[in-house]
Amino acid sequence: NRILEIAPRARDAQADGLSLPAQHHYLYISRIRCLNNRPFNHEKIYLDLSFFPDLQLTPQALEHTSLYSLLNVTSDSAIEKVEAILPSADLCEKLQIAANKPLLSVARQTFQAGKDSPFEYCRYYVLSEYFGEIHYH
Repeated sequence: NRILEIAPRARDAQADGLSLPAQHHYLYISRIRCLNNRPFNHEKIYLDLSFFPDLQLTPQALEHTSLYSLLNVTSDSAIEKVEAILPSADLCEKLQIAANKPLLSVARQTFQAGKDSPFEYCRYYVLSEYFGEIHYH
């Protein structure tokens, strides 16, 4: 993993097509995930801090440890909306791909085991050949 940014904010969530509940505070994480030293996924994560009021994450910890392990959470469900897209210039640079390389754009809400509200809102872009083949830990 390569962490691009960690910051307390939610200002880009609307542009990412994510409907975050108002009156909540969020921690934003932008990261590139790699497999065999090749980028295959760019994630923009918004963590609802009402679930994690004292959360402190560092880029170093996230580069080497699963986010869910650091949060000490177990997810039992998620809702995803998947679309096929062509990458923006920014995604071409981040994922080191050509402009005509199709990607899957996924908007996800992730639920903690036993909870009714999502703790994580995420927009991620993944190379289509990796979708469904990756096991996230």
